[in-house]
Amino acid sequence: MVVNTSFTFGSLYNFVLLSKKIETRTMAGRDGANSKLEVTAFGLNKGKYDKKLWVIKDDSNEGEDSYQFYKTTAYGCCGAETVQRMYSFETGQHVFSSTVEPAVVDIPNTRIGRYISYLSALAVSTNLKKAGLSKNQIGLLTLTDEHRTIDRIVIESDDRSLGSSPTLSLVNDRNKAGTTRLSLWSSDGVDKPDAVRGFSVKLLFQDGVEVIVPVNGDKFDIQAISLPVKLKAKRLSTTK
Repeated sequence: MVVNTSFTFGSLYNFVLLSKKIETRTMAGRDGANSKLEVTAFGLNKGKYDKKLWVIKDDSNEGEDSYQFYKTTAYGCCGAETVQRMYSFETGQHVFSSTVEPAVVDIPNTRIGRYISYLSALAVSTNLKKAGLSKNQIGLLTLTDEHRTIDRIVIESDDRSLGSSPTLSLVNDRNKAGTTRLSLWSSDGVDKPDAVRGFSVKLLFQDGVEVIVPVNGDKFDIQAISLPVKLKAKRLSTTK
């Protein structure tokens, strides 16, 4: 077993000291390695960084400060996909997990920002039942802010060839080709969650299978989803 320990300061929260420990164990005759990550955040207290703010423990290979999140990464192996897990930098609480690069939505001249992610059932080292996935459910599409889950839907299919993560992009009248970073200029300055609207999430699966999920009023518009007959979608509770 190899243990690596390092210390860094947060980038956005530069008054926070991060202590990171990664334990890596390789098994003879097996591909990959088992890693356990533990990150502790300390705040300043009377000139010393001895005020424990939060602790993250994760079965991941890497961990890093990622703006308003702390991001961990577990690398895929043997058919399983790499998964990123995003934790609130303020609280250390898990916000979302994703097997694709999350897309970001913002409303200009407000503090409103949203993150859209997709978690494949093929994600490595993931408790799928806890994540909200069960039999015949190939993926979970999630809408969050930097602290909590706002909405989520599962994609279902008996076609296991669609199990791999799709390409995720955001489309609207200004960005018909798709992007992973979208500013909602039609809602410019409207500092209300209901203004998160007027765009869609595009999921492009293997063999050109496409799912379009409109977003209106800070929710996935499940009644207006466009998807082929081999796929189904349903909303899940946001209570974890």
